[in-house]
Amino acid sequence: MSCKKLSSTGTVSGLFSRSLWLVFAAFVCISLGSALYAGYLFIKTTAEDSTRALTGDLTSRLEATYNLLEGMSKQPLIQDTTVSVLDRAMSMKPYADAFQFWMIGVVDPDGTISSTLRPKVAKLKRDYIPRIMRTGKRELSDPFPAGATGDMNFTQFMPVKKDGKVVSICFVTTPLTHMSQLPPFRTRSEYGYYLLVDSRRAIIAHPDADKLMVDIKNLVDKETFLLGSSREQFLDDIEKQRSGSFICFFEGRLTFTVFSHVADSKWTLIHRVPMLPTMRPILWSFGVQTLLYALFFLLFQRYGRKAFSPVDNIFHHVADLDKSVRGSNEFSVEKVSGLIEISRRGLFDTLTNLPTRHLFYQKVGEVLKKSPGQRHAVFFFDMDRLKPINDNLGHDAGDMALREFADKLREFADKRNALACRYGGDEFVLFAPVRDDADIEAFACELSKTQRGSVEGNGKEYVYSTSIGICPYPLEGFLSFEEALQAADQALYKAKQRGRATFAVYEPDENARRG
Repeated sequence: MSCKKLSSTGTVSGLFSRSLWLVFAAFVCISLGSALYAGYLFIKTTAEDSTRALTGDLTSRLEATYNLLEGMSKQPLIQDTTVSVLDRAMSMKPYADAFQFWMIGVVDPDGTISSTLRPKVAKLKRDYIPRIMRTGKRELSDPFPAGATGDMNFTQFMPVKKDGKVVSICFVTTPLTHMSQLPPFRTRSEYGYYLLVDSRRAIIAHPDADKLMVDIKNLVDKETFLLGSSREQFLDDIEKQRSGSFICFFEGRLTFTVFSHVADSKWTLIHRVPMLPTMRPILWSFGVQTLLYALFFLLFQRYGRKAFSPVDNIFHHVADLDKSVRGSNEFSVEKVSGLIEISRRGLFDTLTNLPTRHLFYQKVGEVLKKSPGQRHAVFFFDMDRLKPINDNLGHDAGDMALREFADKLREFADKRNALACRYGGDEFVLFAPVRDDADIEAFACELSKTQRGSVEGNGKEYVYSTSIGICPYPLEGFLSFEEALQAADQALYKAKQRGRATFAVYEPDENARRG
């Protein structure tokens, strides 16, 4: 078929006839560019989302520990500096056991220190002591060697205040190896890995143990920066706790790197994503698309004497193929599942599977916003006789009792359209809609009966029950849910004074306070 005959179908048809393979090359280049850009956007979005989720999880972990320290710092025994630092430190051992902390301790302004790890008293001089005493602010330390072995640890400090004045400091210390054992840092995969850097640019979590405490600059010096940043800019961003991303050659691979500051810390999370393995499905899709283009042009060249198909159909075909490339999520299911699991770990208590305090507060706020006129009640639980179970049968048996208690509370909450959470240790909170005072008392009676059980061991049955403090909400004089929660805690103290397995309702004219 001649060019002249083809040109009779129109200008574009003549161009295809005269420059057939040039058009084919143009289609291939456009498709390749589209595939590469779609792959880049997919990697960028997925890496940023997963990094954001993990930084949120790390922040939640730090915040959970700070919340526990804050709660302990308000205990009268911890605030009483006339009690020996050893006794104050050992009073926190149940928390260390319940939350599997490596070490919880107390340090006084003169440097006297004791912890749950070793029941003894020591003296030390550290610059953080006068600083926290002066500022009254909580702190997170960079890793430092501690103990006889010199293992690296990091510590979260919380000032202990009494009458508005800092009188002491309580802390939780975590071995650096625990951080690297978290699932996101444990191993590499073909889709990348994470590492964590502290304020001194030292690596504090990495899949390779030999990289721990290595200056990140040692790795950065081996990178070839291509797009989005430079060696100096990247190091400056880490130092100034900024977030960003770039493309580079690292460890012999084209790599997309995204980094983000971890809130409430001086840490920077870095996510390395090898681009070619991640883009493999998209490149396969491009290969199939190119073969289709080649087949089409070969058929057109051979059977071109037939009527030329409208150009609009060709562009529609290209758009469909490009859409399939952009919409490809063949390998994203595993990553999405991983993100869901990371978030879940930051929102649910690992032992009882009840919501954490942070998620509980959020859900309570949503309920109050949706139905501001609905009456509710706050139920504050404290398990009775859990300590004998732990002491005589071990903490595995205690954990089993806690799980059974939580399961029964969850079942009650589901039936009553209520919200429940593990507040900390053996304390739980329920926020339930009620109609009147009779409804509150009926709920309390039912909960007193259901929230009990037993654990058998050593030829003996150990029974546990619960004491409950209750505060109606809203209640005159209370402006927030937190105030109602504190009132329920006061009522719980009153119930404890009456004896175990009972409940008490907060009355506004009372001024009960824990001694």
